[in-house]
Amino acid sequence: MGQLLKGVELAAALGVSGAQISHYKRKGQIAPEESGLYDLDKCRLNLSRLVKPKKGGTLTRAEQQQQRRKTPRLVTTPPTTELTPDFPLDSGVPSQSEIQRQRDWLKLQKEKREFDLSAGVLEEVGPLNAWAAGMIIRARDILLRIGPELRDRLAQETAPVKCDEMVTAEIARALSELSEYKQAA
Repeated sequence: MGQLLKGVELAAALGVSGAQISHYKRKGQIAPEESGLYDLDKCRLNLSRLVKPKKGGTLTRAEQQQQRRKTPRLVTTPPTTELTPDFPLDSGVPSQSEIQRQRDWLKLQKEKREFDLSAGVLEEVGPLNAWAAGMIIRARDILLRIGPELRDRLAQETAPVKCDEMVTAEIARALSELSEYKQAA
């Protein structure tokens, strides 16, 4: 004997509605046990005899629904944000379903823009990352140049205050160059 379930639980296990369970019961396709509960294994066996197997799949409706719930739904967008009609403009009036599809597409685009605004996504990240990487490389090059440029002058200087002034001046020059950095077009 399999698992005993109420009608609602059986409907959830089989992936059908409660009304469908009542329909199966009226037609005599399934029957509750004497306790008033349904044997899950018996019901599956009786219903599997009624339903022809679908090509390419052996999953029950409940298993198919579970897979659909687990699979994230992705919204794909075409490469452009412009809405171009799929029908020639000289062919006349588009169908009602085409109008509805276009309206839904525009609504989706509006929602995406609103989400982007609320999330703060206003620019592409790639160009910004490339600019920051260029800035970091430029800073590294400027700062690595300070040692070789000051080496001889620092070797001749004995006053620590004068050495500090020379190093500070070079660092200020490097910072000035970095503040003027513009990305190459």
